[in-house]
Amino acid sequence: MWSVNLMARIWLSGSLVAMLLVSTGLQAEQARSKSCAVSGNGEIEISNLSGSVEVIGWSREEVAVEATVGEGVKELVVSCQGSRAKVEVLLKEGSSHYKNGAADAHLTIQVPSQSLLSVETVSANIQVSEVTASAEMESVSGNVAFSGSADEVSAESVSGNVEIQGTANQLEAESVSGTVSVAEASGQLSVSSISGTVEVLGGFVTEAEIDSVSGSVTFRAELAANGELEAESHSGSVSIALPASTSAVIKASSFSGGISNDLGSEKADKGSDSRREVEFTLGGGEGRVSVETFSGSISFEDY
Repeated sequence: MWSVNLMARIWLSGSLVAMLLVSTGLQAEQARSKSCAVSGNGEIEISNLSGSVEVIGWSREEVAVEATVGEGVKELVVSCQGSRAKVEVLLKEGSSHYKNGAADAHLTIQVPSQSLLSVETVSANIQVSEVTASAEMESVSGNVAFSGSADEVSAESVSGNVEIQGTANQLEAESVSGTVSVAEASGQLSVSSISGTVEVLGGFVTEAEIDSVSGSVTFRAELAANGELEAESHSGSVSIALPASTSAVIKASSFSGGISNDLGSEKADKGSDSRREVEFTLGGGEGRVSVETFSGSISFEDY
């Protein structure tokens, strides 16, 4: 049987090891804070390898960065000169500094709301809000998200998801294999994915191009008078939901997929032997809706 003294020494040793591990973990991550002055409508460039980037627009003519960085981070650069500002994470040399999250940098950045914003990452997630001029966001494997209202929004990720919630005069959202979701949008839209799902949910759209090669495509929103909608998928299904008040000429075709229609007075479920096609008009036919698939099904319904 173990003695009380031996058990006490074991407990003390374990406690010291635990304290050492906690201390080491605390030393591995460092908090950093930097800021600089920039004009209210300047160009802001942000780059980060891994971790996360959150950008929030505010009324000050200042870039303020709060960061938590791993031990593999050499320097957090925050520089401003006139109408330009740059935030960049520099890493130490050597592959060992890239392991176990050592290269991660988690950035929270406040910028003037009227900034022309550009954010690039490799695996870091990107989240932008309250930037009203333009926001360009690119990531290789990180997720990309934008919320608010801006003149121009561009969001791209190779394997991450892209999520937009808000309005923009011009909006582009793309992913190769991730899901692309746009909610409550307005203006001109270009939304696409190669193998991921694509959806536009809510909003008032003047012009939209939506496509996916093998993923499904969903459009459930209002189309402006004289508006145009083009939706395509090779093997994925396409679902279009429009209000009863929509005024547009609607054309749909699929090589081998079925077409179903619950809009207007016409029911469409078959066409020619080699190619299924349907055309009908809602209201005065001012706008245009074109839907195409190769093998995917097409459906129309009320919104």
